Amino acid sequence: MKSILTLSALLPLIAFAAPDAASGAAAGGKPTAAGDAKPTEAKPEKEKAEKEKAEPKRGVGTVAMEAILNSATNEDALAAVRKEFPDANTTKASINWYRNKLRKDGAICTGGTYKGKPVPNAREMAKDAKPAEAPKAKDTKPKDTKPTAAAGDDPTA
Repeated sequence: MKSILTLSALLPLIAFAAPDAASGAAAGGKPTAAGDAKPTEAKPEKEKAEKEKAEPKRGVGTVAMEAILNSATNEDALAAVRKEFPDANTTKASINWYRNKLRKDGAICTGGTYKGKPVPNAREMAKDAKPAEAPKAKDTKPKDTKPTAAAGDDPTA
């Protein structure tokens, strides 16, 4: 025999699943007694003001970006991160990611040799760090060290 659910059989289930304000049911779908409701306690203004003033935590990214903005190379920025966070798994690739993020955002260096200029990429910094080399002579072949014969000397004689 087939069981047929009628609308009247489903109404109590629907009413329990979707409470309304008139029924006194809580947001969880369970009816509550009038005495069980807890009044919401207002937090003092002092606590709210402290939360608004709270600064974000200083993390690896913050340290890395500060070093990069002070014209540090990737190696120097990595050393600064490892000094402050010795257990961090930060690599040079991580530091380069932060450098490229700053470049994409259009950040300007705040210190060092690049102060007031856009953040340079790692290749530019490496290129600028190398000392200028003197131009090489065009003929760089090693000199022949064989003894030369004098004008009157005959080596076969």
